[in-house]
Amino acid sequence: MEVPQQFVSRPRLLQRLSAPTRLICIGAPAGYGKSALVREYARVARERCASVSGRGRGRAELWFDIAARLDLVPPGDQGAGSQPDDWIDAVAQVDEPATVIVDDVPDEPAFAHDVLRLLESTSLLRFILTSRHPERFTALAAASPSAVELIDATDLAFTSAEAGRLLSRLRPASPSPVPDSISPLRWRIVLLAGENFDDSRSAERYLEFVLATQDDPDGLLSAFARLAFSPVLSDAFVQSTLGAEHPARLSLAEELALGRWTGPDEFEFFPEIRAALRNRRAERGTDETRAWVRRDALWALENGHPWPALQAALEIDDLYLASRVIRTSWEGLVDSPAAAALQRVPVGDRSRFPAMNLMVGLHYLAAGNKDAALPMFDLAAESIRKNVGSVEPGEQLWLLGMLTAALRLQGRLTGAVRAAARAEGIVQTYPERALIAEPGTSRLIVHFALTFVNAGQIDRAEAMLTLGLRCNGPGTAGWFHCVSVMAGVVALAGRLREATELLRVRSDTPHPARWDHSYLGFFGVLAESILLLERGDAARARTTLSVLQPHLATVEHRPAAIAVECMIDLAEGDHPRVRAVIDSALLDGSAPYWRGVLAAESRLAWLLAGVPSPAGSRSQPPVGQVLSALESVLRDDAGSALVTLADTTAGGVAGVSPRVRAMAAVVGVAAADAAGADLLERLAADAGALLSHHGLSTPLALAPDGVQAVIARHIAGGAPSWPYRFPALEELPTLSRRELEILFALTHCRTREELADQLQVSINTIKTQLRSVYRKLGVSSREAALARASELRLIAGPRQG
Repeated sequence: MEVPQQFVSRPRLLQRLSAPTRLICIGAPAGYGKSALVREYARVARERCASVSGRGRGRAELWFDIAARLDLVPPGDQGAGSQPDDWIDAVAQVDEPATVIVDDVPDEPAFAHDVLRLLESTSLLRFILTSRHPERFTALAAASPSAVELIDATDLAFTSAEAGRLLSRLRPASPSPVPDSISPLRWRIVLLAGENFDDSRSAERYLEFVLATQDDPDGLLSAFARLAFSPVLSDAFVQSTLGAEHPARLSLAEELALGRWTGPDEFEFFPEIRAALRNRRAERGTDETRAWVRRDALWALENGHPWPALQAALEIDDLYLASRVIRTSWEGLVDSPAAAALQRVPVGDRSRFPAMNLMVGLHYLAAGNKDAALPMFDLAAESIRKNVGSVEPGEQLWLLGMLTAALRLQGRLTGAVRAAARAEGIVQTYPERALIAEPGTSRLIVHFALTFVNAGQIDRAEAMLTLGLRCNGPGTAGWFHCVSVMAGVVALAGRLREATELLRVRSDTPHPARWDHSYLGFFGVLAESILLLERGDAARARTTLSVLQPHLATVEHRPAAIAVECMIDLAEGDHPRVRAVIDSALLDGSAPYWRGVLAAESRLAWLLAGVPSPAGSRSQPPVGQVLSALESVLRDDAGSALVTLADTTAGGVAGVSPRVRAMAAVVGVAAADAAGADLLERLAADAGALLSHHGLSTPLALAPDGVQAVIARHIAGGAPSWPYRFPALEELPTLSRRELEILFALTHCRTREELADQLQVSINTIKTQLRSVYRKLGVSSREAALARASELRLIAGPRQG
């Protein structure tokens, strides 16, 4: 077998690869030369070879690539929307002997079954597979032990003769005597120190591995430095270095004369380097250019640069890769020019890759253009539904994650919950190690959890978030967003110790600053604002919450931000504003969870204003029963209040959040004080212990100043004093919701025509409803109606400060 001179000949291994064995599996750790060996074989093999990389690729994309390299794909077909079986069947039609080489096979049992199926269906194919994880070949070896040859790390180790032959070709001269064996690590270092060896891709791959693992043995960088900037360094390697941020890689770039440090944290690359790269790339052929651009895209994606990765994928029309970039890093693309680039993709292609339409919709939504966003989500949801049932479980989780997000952002929560529940069933049977090995899939767990939160199914949400924290490594986007959502959920429930610890861990873990206020990171902002409020710093709580303003176009963010802002208003005693804001928020189709939170706050605002809550504003138990007890206290019926609390949350019912239990405890103390009961001091001690344990203070706003002081004596470190504004409870004129809407509209509409236009009814209808409002308020004019409504605190007065 003739071997080109620029490669180190390893005839014993090449001979094994050229044997008629139909399935050869090469399993060894990184650095043992697996990739270099199969590339060398592909160059010298007598039969046709289709060599592909399986790293990070789905089955459909991988088999399409194999079919394309065997010229079995119709001209112009890019494989969009096809299934793996389509291309497996195409590969089975090969009409000449061929070897399929898959470097770094995917960790999917289905792939092993695909290989066995092809070996049975045609005698013209043979396979050479490599992996860093030899256990991936167990199923193949067990299924056909006589037809499989296994090559392991021991087989790949250099013999003395091979090492000597290699070293003799390098300059400077090899050390003497030649060792009996040479480790893969030292062999790579010697390889990089040479000036004539041309296996640059293998050298660069090992350099990537060393830098990624922070392994820096003695003399490694000095050996790298000897390479200088020469043709030995490929365009792809230099380009990846140009986009680097890690100090070790930048220091290496300086030694390679690619640029220089201009400050402690500033590195400048030489312009001529970029120009040279552009010129050299322009001289390459189409196939080679695609290979380099694809490698650049993968490097950018793996190193946290999604927009350059997407640009590169679209440059070579690799829509599979573009979809993968979006699916892996959509949060990082929302504020980039990605939407404009994707809209240049033909509509038909976008419909086959639902992640693209979803990305465009998210961009519109972040920009506040809800009308343009919703059709994009609808297109994404429609294309996902067509495919979700016909793919493997891992891919189903991908599609269900995108479907859940698309439906949820359209306000179609029932469908989103169904999709999330279906995903929950898959997750319960899907191996957790498989989720850990697929970071893109595990990142979607937070979207299922957020759907359960919006549906008010908090236990299911927390279980999903706990799984997400286990499956996403600390510092990854999936882990960060699971921490953020969990912090917001437990803070809203009043579990402030847990929220504080989650926010501390989140803050201490290095992450891009944009994640803090991202589409999913907003729950962390809610938690921070709540913690500040409970510590008595309402001003900072409001300032912290204001960073969510750019996100308030979505059906999720707006009610969540309003709910927390109204918590601040309630604690500060601004009850009219709470009622006005919440009444409008409840009309926008909020999710059940937020609708329940807002309804409870609305009812509380009426009570704290000294009026019974109007019909239709009753909140759900258990918080509704606590507020009913508060209403009884205000009606001087403390006995009924104590009975209501005893039947609901006074003893601590399972499933009731600490916040609701604290509210019940404070109302119980207020009721005991009003009734003159002997239990006052004991109930105050219990309430103080509960507030102290969870770090809560805002429930104190439900009690008069005197009762607040009694409870505060039992709170470690004291507690803030919140405004108490309970006038005598008076009966409110019974206005319907429509009449309340007219009353609010009167504050800025001066004529009947303006009212009719805003409320989209006829002039005659407005006349009838105005007469009803005036009669119930006992007035006869707009000015008198507004004055009386302000006295009754039915409408908000001017905001103070």
